[in-house]
Amino acid sequence: MKKEEKNTSRNREEKPKTRGKLRGWLSLKNADGSWRIGRIIIIGVLVALLLVTFAFGMVYNTGVGDQAILIDVSGAKFYGVANGAWSIKLPWQSLVVIHYSMHKLGFWGDGSDQYADFPAIYARSFDIIDHTVDCMVRWSYKPTALIEMYQNYQDMDMIKNDVIASTIRDAARDAVKEFTTVEINQKREIVAAKIEELIKSYIASKSSINFAVVPESIEFELRDIKAPADVVASFEKNLIAERDIVTALNERQAGIIRAETDAQKIIIDIQARANATIIQAQSVGEAVQILANLTGKDPADLIVLQMTLKGLQELANAQGKTYFFFGFQNGMPFLIPIEPDQ
Repeated sequence: MKKEEKNTSRNREEKPKTRGKLRGWLSLKNADGSWRIGRIIIIGVLVALLLVTFAFGMVYNTGVGDQAILIDVSGAKFYGVANGAWSIKLPWQSLVVIHYSMHKLGFWGDGSDQYADFPAIYARSFDIIDHTVDCMVRWSYKPTALIEMYQNYQDMDMIKNDVIASTIRDAARDAVKEFTTVEINQKREIVAAKIEELIKSYIASKSSINFAVVPESIEFELRDIKAPADVVASFEKNLIAERDIVTALNERQAGIIRAETDAQKIIIDIQARANATIIQAQSVGEAVQILANLTGKDPADLIVLQMTLKGLQELANAQGKTYFFFGFQNGMPFLIPIEPDQ
């Protein structure tokens, strides 16, 4: 009993001594009242390190268009944090920041361009001609779906560069094979619309990402689509030949139309002349008959007289001379001048 009492008494005496030493170490002044500069500097450095550790290790900020996901060390819990805000995470939580507002993938050339993510897409047309498709695709994610998508993949780059990129390639190849090479060259807008339609359809059918991609945000830009150079040269030659054939056919058709028009004009002119001759003959016959009735002469003689005068008139017109018709009527001579028509 006496030994236990001595130990208890000793412990009670040691505690005040320990506390006194701690207070003495934390004290910023010496016994004489002067400041302990070295100790102040050490304490200041420790406090600063704690503040820096807190600021950089626990306080974070997400930019506009970013979504922060906090993950427990166990990986069992996920917390979504609004974009464009300052927040604090606990020491046992890790931080993942995901950009959701606008993503893009570029396919062109050999992929070496600084703005290209992958080489151009190779696609085969309906007539089995390989084409290269240079394009750009843009899309956005739904902020509320990022946690579920991250839980599914754990790697956002894999979603972009593997899942979505392969979907774009499949859509481009399936769209191009519905068109011939000539159609691709002549109907690029229709081809581009078909590729965009299939991209949206294929993404909507992928259950691993369709809930996270905003359908209205998907944009497809067709930069270029072309066949190999030798195929293009061959098609250009064929197009020139076809154009020459069409030109020749058009010229031939125009010649036929002109010939038919000229022939129709000749027929109309001949018909008009024939009609005029008939009308004139009818008029002359009627005039001869009237004259025969008035003079009592034989109509045949009067017709001979008319034909003689007509012949003289044609000679006068052709030669530009005046002719005279001389005859007798009831024993009396008469003279009829036949002058050229003016």
